[in-house]
Amino acid sequence: MLQSTVETSLRTESVRIALDPFCLEGTLTVPEGAVGVVLFAQGGAGVGLQRRNEILSAEFHNARLGTLQVNVLTADEAQVDDADGRGHQDLELLAGRLVVTLDWLGRDPRGARLPIGLYGSTTGAAAALMAAAERPEVVRAVVCRAGRVDLATPAMGGVKAATLLIVGGDDGAAVDMNQQALSNLSNPDKWLSVVTDGSNLSDEPAALIEVGRLASTWFGEYLIA
Repeated sequence: MLQSTVETSLRTESVRIALDPFCLEGTLTVPEGAVGVVLFAQGGAGVGLQRRNEILSAEFHNARLGTLQVNVLTADEAQVDDADGRGHQDLELLAGRLVVTLDWLGRDPRGARLPIGLYGSTTGAAAALMAAAERPEVVRAVVCRAGRVDLATPAMGGVKAATLLIVGGDDGAAVDMNQQALSNLSNPDKWLSVVTDGSNLSDEPAALIEVGRLASTWFGEYLIA
């Protein structure tokens, strides 16, 4: 088994975030002695995504980082999105929903005292950067994995959070894209990490565990100020 076997006491609760006239639903998991909480920013859905999140969440929890996973699309929106994918590409919608969730997390007693980070992949990575630019006083650190970070170029000047970009070494185009994104970020704490033997870092469990290790280390350094 590739995942870490460190025993961590976890408290997991379902959450509902009011977004008139409906609610966003998600899961908040906080380990004992948590030092921060990571909000997942996702541009997709499905069994594969759930499995990837399980691997990453285990790494975060072992590092005493809480996780908040929220379905940023309503059930009706997700049904339409499954047909045409428009919801995943509507970055303004995704980023706006993340900002609402960040505001909720800052008020909720389970997360209000914990520093907040954002983890995003694919189009969710761009939405994470946009949300971080919108709430620079709230988001302390961002990690983007195999992200379409180029889509967030107009917002990059407003990102103050420490930002880690992770990309697979086998994907030359993505490496070039993330190198350009790194130069567009104006915040001083930024880094590009290239994972060898990884393409899009989505289907290789060993590569995902390495992503989780890198992300946990980054969040551990920059969430604990």
